[in-house]
Amino acid sequence: MPTIQVHTTPPYSIRIQHGWPVLPSLQATEVYIVSDSNVGELYLGEVHGLFAHAGIRQYGQTFPAGESSKHLGTVQSLLEGFAEFGLTRSGLVVALGGGVVGDVAGFAASIWLRGVPFLQFPTTLLAMVDSSIGGKTGVDLDQGKNLVGSFHQPSGVFANVDTLRTLPQEYIEDGLAEMLKTCVLQDASLFERIVTKPSVALEPESIARCAEIKANIVEQDPTEKGVRKLLNLGHTAAHAIELASNFQISHGHAVAIGMAMVARAGFSAGITSAKCRNAILHGLEATGLGTRSPYPVADLMAAMKRDKKRAGGTISLIVPRELGQCEILPMPLEQLEAFYEAAND
Repeated sequence: MPTIQVHTTPPYSIRIQHGWPVLPSLQATEVYIVSDSNVGELYLGEVHGLFAHAGIRQYGQTFPAGESSKHLGTVQSLLEGFAEFGLTRSGLVVALGGGVVGDVAGFAASIWLRGVPFLQFPTTLLAMVDSSIGGKTGVDLDQGKNLVGSFHQPSGVFANVDTLRTLPQEYIEDGLAEMLKTCVLQDASLFERIVTKPSVALEPESIARCAEIKANIVEQDPTEKGVRKLLNLGHTAAHAIELASNFQISHGHAVAIGMAMVARAGFSAGITSAKCRNAILHGLEATGLGTRSPYPVADLMAAMKRDKKRAGGTISLIVPRELGQCEILPMPLEQLEAFYEAAND
C-alpha cells in the first residue's frame, strides 16, 4: 500500500493502508492517546491494543466530538491529563480521529514540556488527505478559526482507510472538497476522474496522491512563508462561512463554497479562465457540494479580514488560473469586499 516520505524536520512517513499498522520499534516510554467521543467509541480500544502489544504504558482521553471542542479549554484539559499521567519528554501523544482531534492533540503536544512527539492516526477522508499532514496544529477563538496554534510536525501518519466505512456521507463530502482543492492546485487528471466517478476518491491510490501533493508543498515551505499558502485555496471565505454558521456548515462544505466564490471572482477579475471556473463549479456540484454562500459577502468581511494569512494591510488569496495551476494574489484589505462581491455575478 502507498507510503509517502515527508522530508521535513523531523522527517516522517505517511502510511495509507487497510487495517491498523504494525508499529515500528518505538522509543517512547509512555503513550497518551487522544480521541473524540465518536471515534473513541469505535477505535480507541483497538489502538490501545497496538501499544499494549508493545508493552508501553498508556492512557486514553476523549473529548466531545465537533468543532466546538476546538478551543483552549480542551487543550488545558489535555495538558492537565498529561500531567496526571506523567507524560515525559520520552513520551508520545497519539491523535486518533479527524481534523479537530489532530489539531488539538498536536497543539497540546507542541506546548507540553516545550514539545513532545506525536503520531497522527487520521480516521476521516479530510484528515487523511490534508489536516494530518504538515504539522499545522491549533484551536479557534470566538473571533476566528485557527488563530492560536503552532507548527509541530508529526513523527508519523498512519491512515487506516477501513475507518472510512463508518463515516456519514457529509464527512465523505468534506474530504472530497479538500481532494478537489488539492487537484485544482496540481492534478487536473485526478480532478476529472473524481468528478466523473466520486468513489475514486476513496481508493488508497487517490488518497495517497493528494497526500503526496500536500507533502511535497510542505517540504518546500514548512512554515507557510510562500508556496504553502497555495493550500489555502478557498479557505479565506470558508473560515468566515464556518464562523457565521456557528460551525453548522462543516469545514469541507465551506471550502467548496469558498473555492466556488474565488473561481467566480477570479473569472470576473480576468485571472481564472472560463473553462477553469466552469470545471470547478461543475465538479463541486457533481460531488454533492454547494457553490453559493448562504451569507452576503458584507457579513463575512470581519472574519475574512482576521484571517491568519493577513500580513498588515494585505491578505494572500489563492486564485486558480487553470485546473492544476493557481497563483498567490496579494490583496489589499480595502479591495477584498469588492473582489468577492464579483462572486455573486
